[in-house]
Amino acid sequence: MAQEFVGASNPQGGSIRETDQPMETRLAHGTTLHQEIISRLIARRQLSERVVSNRADDWNRVDEHLRMYIDLGRQAKKGDGSVNANKKEMPWERSIVVPLSYAIEQVHKTELMGIFMRQDPILKVMGVGSEDVEPAKMMQAVLGYDQEQTALPLQVFSGVGDSIRYGQGTFCVSFEKEMGWKHWSAPSKFQAILQAMKMPTQRRSWETLREYSLIHTVDPFLRWRDPRVSIADLQKGEFSGHRVYRGSMWIKERDKRNGGVYFNVDKISKVAAGGARQTSRGRGSFGRTINKFDISRFRMTGSVDELDHGFHAIDHLQVKLIPKEWKLGPGTLPEIWWFSWIDDQVIIRAHRTEYEHEKFTYAEAEAHPDPHVGENPGLIENLDGIQRFMNWIFNSHIQNVMRHLNNSMAYGPSFVEEADLFDRDAGGHFRLSQLGEQMLMEGRLSIDQMMHQMNLSDVTRPMLQDNQVLMDMALRMMAVSETSQARATTQRRTLGENKLIQAGAGKRMVLHAVLFDIMAFGPMARQLISNRQQFTEMEQFLRISGDLAREVGGMSMTVRPDDLHGNFDYVGRSAVMPPDAQDLPEVWDRIGAQLSQNPMLLQPRADGKMLDIHELFKEGVEATGVRNIESFYKDPSQIQQMPQAPPVTVLPDEEVARQQQAGDIIPANEAA
Repeated sequence: MAQEFVGASNPQGGSIRETDQPMETRLAHGTTLHQEIISRLIARRQLSERVVSNRADDWNRVDEHLRMYIDLGRQAKKGDGSVNANKKEMPWERSIVVPLSYAIEQVHKTELMGIFMRQDPILKVMGVGSEDVEPAKMMQAVLGYDQEQTALPLQVFSGVGDSIRYGQGTFCVSFEKEMGWKHWSAPSKFQAILQAMKMPTQRRSWETLREYSLIHTVDPFLRWRDPRVSIADLQKGEFSGHRVYRGSMWIKERDKRNGGVYFNVDKISKVAAGGARQTSRGRGSFGRTINKFDISRFRMTGSVDELDHGFHAIDHLQVKLIPKEWKLGPGTLPEIWWFSWIDDQVIIRAHRTEYEHEKFTYAEAEAHPDPHVGENPGLIENLDGIQRFMNWIFNSHIQNVMRHLNNSMAYGPSFVEEADLFDRDAGGHFRLSQLGEQMLMEGRLSIDQMMHQMNLSDVTRPMLQDNQVLMDMALRMMAVSETSQARATTQRRTLGENKLIQAGAGKRMVLHAVLFDIMAFGPMARQLISNRQQFTEMEQFLRISGDLAREVGGMSMTVRPDDLHGNFDYVGRSAVMPPDAQDLPEVWDRIGAQLSQNPMLLQPRADGKMLDIHELFKEGVEATGVRNIESFYKDPSQIQQMPQAPPVTVLPDEEVARQQQAGDIIPANEAA
């Protein structure tokens, strides 16, 4: 009779349903089921690869623009997307990139990160009901810790950059229990006793070091998602995954025998020796590497010695399937299963997801979301045509200028020594031949008639004005004003006009931020909440800051797993344009004036609550950019008392006149 075994709770390994035999036995390398499953997985990945390969060339062009790199071997591209094999896009030995795309990308990333970083931490939650208010503070504390551990601002910066460049920024969300060696050493006062008892004073053990939610960005070139649904509807697809490159030691640390989730690890060195160099579909096989002119470094080809097994391509794929159809279990309803395999050779992971939110653990955002289309272009991708045309115009001008710098001459080779004309020496001495000297002496030919410098006209200079028009078109399209680039305006405008222009551009930036928030941060936060409620096992003493520290009245708190139960929701960003920091001092001055003119505002309200003037002052100071105002608040006993002024005695006028006459006092303005 078939039996069902339920594995131990592990967020990475999952609650594993196994029939008849453990999964690592049924999927042992070389079995028929192993080969059948890996074939199905590779087929799904290749479906996604075909879509990525269609955009790889456009994305590589984006990378070239942002890296200030021009591929001099690239063929000219026609309007239909094909290339002219007989014509180069840049037919010169040297070319440079007009930094249009780079400047626009930097402005967009700076503006968007400024919007996201105004909130600390970036992701905030709130309780749904009144009974969830206090648990929400605990949840916010652990989410703040998670965001710090995973370096969320850096991940957001990378995801924002991907959405601007390629049109899509992808985040993978998981819960990590980091295993490793934990060291213990006896206190010094007990070491002598332990030594006398011949007991160890130090030891180490392999156990959980920390637990936290991990968020990391996924390379768009290595993102395996179901292309039959749009990015906005990624949870409606039937699979989702990505590829990473990892070393053998990283994989062995996560072996099931070491508390991890991977099996078949001992087979890797036998059938996938050498790592990624053996795989037929490495990172560069269908397009981009981390640097298109540095392929070998990232693919980690070769090994240091016989004990170095190289880096491996690990494909992770989450598939929605019916276990019975895949011969993985008796289940007849759709479930999400996790798979990982190495170099298209060895399956090292297979189990039903244990995440109770029952979602693919990915969150994606687009620069131009359109749910009716599978994928949408990025901002810089849309600039490709203008960027390449501007590069061509500018480099054409440079080549024309170089022609002017060289002497273009018409001469009779019989009258001059050609070697002198070809010599680039700064002296510029030209000798006449014997015949030329004779012609000159006889007056039959002048030197100008023997050799004449051609007068060339620079026909490309007016084209630079066309470049300026193209740049203006690009900046309008991307909502990037001169002031946002920290440049002086070409036209004289008033301060009010500049602020209106900046505000108009800012509204489009805020729209981008809000859409990014809805598509990526919202789903990400809901998964983080679910993961924390499900997997938290350790009691943690956490440092807190920002609004939460003010609410609880301290800089730290202890959080236990039971403290995280409740109903919470993500606090999304408003579509209202954030105020200009330069205007904030004036705004807070007006608030202070209103309070001083209306003392009733400081009185308790009908509900008994009253305005905390200290918190209001702190909020105003922090809004102007000062973040350390809390350091100026001290206990009264710690504040150094100012020396008191000596007592002042007012003398009658007659006494002052008498002492002045006697020379005892003098007027203050006459004192030395």
